[in-house]
Amino acid sequence: MESIMKNKKILSFPLALAAVFAALFLVGCGTPQPRSWNLVITKSTSASIEVDLIGVTVSGIPVWEGYNLDQYWSEGNLRRKEAKPLSKILEKDKPWLVSAKDAQWQDWMKHGATHLLIMANLPGHFEAGASDPRRLILSLADVYKSKNNTLEIEVQGTMISLLTPQKTK
Repeated sequence: MESIMKNKKILSFPLALAAVFAALFLVGCGTPQPRSWNLVITKSTSASIEVDLIGVTVSGIPVWEGYNLDQYWSEGNLRRKEAKPLSKILEKDKPWLVSAKDAQWQDWMKHGATHLLIMANLPGHFEAGASDPRRLILSLADVYKSKNNTLEIEVQGTMISLLTPQKTK
């Protein structure tokens, strides 16, 4: 009888292990994977505004959320230089189009980017911290109701806004 019990335990371990792997696989399949997007970034103010785009990993989000943007936009900032952002000084009502096929996307994805950090050098004074409206962090997962794989972003005089709605769960 003892031998039968040992055999049942030996047989049940691989089955339990297989069940755990199957559950992990199914959970992993339900998680949207990051992808590149077409971006349309429009400025709705006459102020001169420069915008930087940076692909970031999940672990990089807290670092960027807490980073002082006055420091980031200061002349010769090393962090900005090392981030190698995609940058542009926007013109009023002239969209900045960034294609999902832009080589920058490949570089960001190669380095594990899961989010897009958008920073705008807006005029005026802003409180430092995670709620600084000059910074917007977007998931690169397929969580948006987009047309033609496009995210629409508006840079206003006081904030950055995502115009593309998110999918409802």
